[in-house]
Parts: sequence; structure tokens; C-alpha cells
Amino acid sequence: MLLNSDIQIDPIRSRRVFAAFTIGALIIIWGSYFVTNYTIRKGLERALVQNVQSTAFLLEDHASRSLDTVMAKLKLAASITEWNTIWTERLSSERLRDLISDTPMLRSLSLVDWSGRVIASSDDFSLGLIVPFEKLPTPTRLDDVVFGENLPFRDLNGLVDGRAEADLSLWLAALSVEIDGTRLRWIAGINPGYFENFWARVDDLGDYELSLFDFSGRHIFGHNRLTDEAELVETALGRALQFQDIGSLSLGQDERWKLAYRGSPNHPVVLGVIGDRDRSFAEDMMEEFQRVSAALIASLTLLLVMSVIYRVYTRYEVSVTEMLNQSRAISAHLMVSEADYDGNIVAANQAFIDRTGYTEPELLGKNYRILNSGLYDAIFYSKLWNAVKSGRIWKGILRNIDKDGNYFWVNATIVPFKDPWDRVLRFVSLQSDITEAVKMGHELRGERRLRRQLSKVNQNLMTEANTDMLTAVANRRGYAEFGARAIEASRDSGRPISVLMLDLDHFKNVNDTYGHVIGDVVLQEMARRWSRQLRSSDLLARLGGEEFCVVLPDTTAEQAELVATKLLNVTRQKPVTFSSEHDVPPLPITVSIGIAGVERVKTEDMDDLIAAADEALYNSKRNGRDRISIAGRDWGI
Repeated sequence: MLLNSDIQIDPIRSRRVFAAFTIGALIIIWGSYFVTNYTIRKGLERALVQNVQSTAFLLEDHASRSLDTVMAKLKLAASITEWNTIWTERLSSERLRDLISDTPMLRSLSLVDWSGRVIASSDDFSLGLIVPFEKLPTPTRLDDVVFGENLPFRDLNGLVDGRAEADLSLWLAALSVEIDGTRLRWIAGINPGYFENFWARVDDLGDYELSLFDFSGRHIFGHNRLTDEAELVETALGRALQFQDIGSLSLGQDERWKLAYRGSPNHPVVLGVIGDRDRSFAEDMMEEFQRVSAALIASLTLLLVMSVIYRVYTRYEVSVTEMLNQSRAISAHLMVSEADYDGNIVAANQAFIDRTGYTEPELLGKNYRILNSGLYDAIFYSKLWNAVKSGRIWKGILRNIDKDGNYFWVNATIVPFKDPWDRVLRFVSLQSDITEAVKMGHELRGERRLRRQLSKVNQNLMTEANTDMLTAVANRRGYAEFGARAIEASRDSGRPISVLMLDLDHFKNVNDTYGHVIGDVVLQEMARRWSRQLRSSDLLARLGGEEFCVVLPDTTAEQAELVATKLLNVTRQKPVTFSSEHDVPPLPITVSIGIAGVERVKTEDMDDLIAAADEALYNSKRNGRDRISIAGRDWGI
């Protein structure tokens, strides 16, 4: 320290610190290597699960849309099926080929009578064939489209002669139609290769096994088989599908295989994606070698750097000794004080002690703020400290206040002291008392200070009018103003907008059991957690009690569901804790959320969105709480 002439450098202790630091750094380097290895393996496994889940989501949507097209073609054919159309050109092979020409996954479209005879078909070779009924999908009701097994044929004539064709398969879908009491059956021949070609483009590196299953877990057809444990996959998937249509599983020895599955909402099929964890680990072997090399290089670099630092330090010892000598000369003339990097006083000379009126024990460890007279605002001090912490010398006039509350003025020079690496360590303030010279300007500067304070108070009053005083988020008035602007901007731009309604579960029990003070703490903690998950363009508002609202501009309902999931997770991820003075155990808190959104605002206003989100919130409450519900997807269209 500049003002402490008793400071001595301890060479032995310094060298021990160098040795301890070097050993500690080596432990950190190699500890980081092993921790990084473990973390990367876990990260690769998590990434694999996320990838198979996202791939399953993409491919299930494609499969559902494709099968929707098949269903549409069958229903279109059924709608024009009459006896007069069957025996005329309206259901000729050419017309049927035109009907399915824009549907590449369909090989053929055929009409079969009660005897199994093909009486109309887009395939000329299938006309007149008598197809065994037991090999065709059998709809139980009219207007129901059913799917059969994957068969090793190219088209219906393969069902007749029974000759399988290599590398070909056929997936049949059927729809019954009734004419004058006679039931006929439209048969669509689906080409599984259409799906496999699309899957091959999505999985161009062959990382995943992609398959379609039925809802019993039975495999229909697939692409890029990775595992031979087909029975294990079907059994595990069939068991899982009894409970939920969407999910993921770990299979095989040491849970090597990661299976993500999604059931189609409109068709009795399930899209499954299987990834190989061991393959992901194998791809990391080269990077692991690089990490070992990096650890070795870091260790050698550390030893080299520490040797250089040690040489610099020996020179630093000489510099510190010289600085101590200079400090004794400076402190004999001016009011001198020394502070650490955070502005806490660590030393002061007698002139400084006498002028401030504090004793030395009262000053040491205190921040310079104890001398703050209130004349300058936070920006002034921020600029001052930014200047000196960046290494620049600051010069100026300051008004301070002594222990007895009397003002005094000083002409101050604040000098940052640096280490040999040009890093600021502490600050030395050199001051001379100029109180008498500035008394004449005291009243004028006081008036300016009052005007600045009044302006700041007025601004705070405007903010407080739209802010909930308990949680510091927007109140109902702030929500109303923001919501009106947001809905109008969405209407003008044609962009989507969504709203979340949040209600803490069983919050009344918290107030009744522990009191409203504890309830207020819970509300404040939830508002803090939720605010951290939102964009700056979003608004979190407290509408009253435990009810909150989130307005999400430029956000679809599906995107809002992702936001709601984050809010749900941060609410229940850990209990709310309280200070010891409350003597209240940590409280687990959950929240129910309702979502409403529109792709494009037409006639709706914010009250419509809130009403729909509120209804969805009640659905969450009725279905057991701690969950998310979305308003009907056709709402507002």
C-alpha cells in the first residue's frame, strides 16, 4: 500500500505461492480434461436424443401429410363412384391415372367388387384380376380408410400370382363405398419407396434407422436398419404406445439405442427413429485425441508462462520497494488516501483523517461513498470510476461531507496504480482543500441538483403507474396499454401474436397456511424467474392475485407453447426458499398455463385472445394443474 511504510516483500512466501499456483493450475487443466470428456459424452448422448426426436417430428409430419393425400384421393374416387361411371369412360384407366398423376407415392388406384374382381384400375394389367379378399385391408365402416401390411409385390397382380419381387414392396390402403346396397372397395397401392427416398435425403449420412410401425408396435417398413433386435424394438414400442403416442426410449445393452417415436394423429401409423449412441462416441475419438494434446500443450505452456512470470515478478519486487519510498514523500504534503479496486479505503494520511473528522479505524474498509455529499449523480461517479479503472488519471473538483455533516470542497487528482502487466490494482487520491474558493457557487449548483432530482421523480412516477409494486412487472394498466399497441401492430403487419395466461396452483393454500407475506415472496420469485425467460419485446404482467399474463408479439401458438414449457419448467424446477427469519420450509410451486394465438389478426382484439387463453387455462386446471393447454387451433380464423 502506498501509505504504509511498514509493508515488506516476503520472497519465500511469494515463491511458495508461485509453486502452489502452478500445481493447482496443472490439477485444473487435467481435471478439466476428464470432466470435459465426461461432459462431451453426456452432451453427445443428449444431442443424439434431441436429433432423433426432431427427425421423428419432421418425418411424422411428412408421413401424415402424404397419407392425408392418399386418403383424399380415395375419398375423391369414392365420391364419383356410381354404376354409370364404372361402366363409362369416367372411371377408365386413363382417367384414374390422371387422378393420381400428382401423387408420386401412389402406384395404382383400383376398384374391387364383392367377389374380389378388379373392375376399374389405373393399372391396365390389374383390370379383371380376382384378388383374394384375405390379402386386402378390410374397412369395417364406410368412409374409413384402413391400411394393410407391407407386401413384397409391385402391384395387385402380385397378390394374384403370389410371386415376390426383389427390392419391391407394396403397402395397401382401402376405402369401402356402397352403391345401391352393394359394397365395393377402392384399393390404393402405396409405394413405400417414396417414403424411403425422402428419408434417405433427410438422413443422407445414414446415421439413423427410420421406420413406420402400427399402433401395436408392429414394423411396417423401414430404411437403413441399424439394429438386428427388431423384436426388442417392437415389444418396447408396443408397450410404450399403450400409454402415449409421442415419446422416446432407450433400448439394448447399456441403453445403446435411442428410439424416438411419434404417432400420426389421423392415421394408425407411428414414425420411429433409432440412433446409435456408440456411433456418436466413435466419431468423438479424434476429438478426444485432440483434447489430450490440448491438455499436454496447456501444461507445457503453463510451465513456460509461469517461468516468464517469475522472472517478471523478481523485477516487480524491486519496483514495489521503490514505490514505497516515493509514497512516503508524497503523503507528507497533501491529503492522501488509498483505495482498492472497488473503492474501499485501505489507507489515509493524517491530513486526510483530520479534514474528514473520522478516526483511522472508522475510515479503513469503508467505501468513498461515506464522503459523498449527494451533489453528483450516479452517471458522474460512473464516468469517474470508468476513467480511473481504465488506467486514466482523473482530475477535478469534488464536494465531500465530513463526519459531522459539514461540506468541504477539494481539488482532487485520482491516480490508478497498475501492476507490471498494466492491470489497475488500486487508486491513490491526492487532494487539496479549496472549500472557501467555491462557497459562492454552492447555491446555484444546489438548485441544479434539485431540478435533476425533480425530473427523476416525475419519470419514476410515470413508470410506477404502469408497474405492479409487489412484483415489479407490468400491472393491469401497463398490460392494457402494451396489449392494445401489440394487437394493432400485429393487425397492420399481418404477423402472428399469442397470449399466455398463468395461474399459480393452490396459491390460496400458501396464503392460508403461511400468510400473505410468504405469498408475496412466492409471487416475487415467480415474476423474477419468468422475466428471465422472455424476450425484451415480450410483456409479463400481473393481472391480480396469483394471475399473470404474457403477451408475445410475432409468435405463433406453437412457438408460444415452447415459451410456456420453459415457464412451466423454471416454476417447478426448484422450490421457493425463504430467509431464516420466516421459518418456512422450501415450497414447491407449480403453474397452470393457457395459450391462445392467431396467425393473423383480423377482427380479434386483446380481450378475445385473453378470453381464449383463459378458457385454455381452465382446461389445465380441470385436467390436474401443472400443465399447458392450447386454445382450439381453428380459434380466431
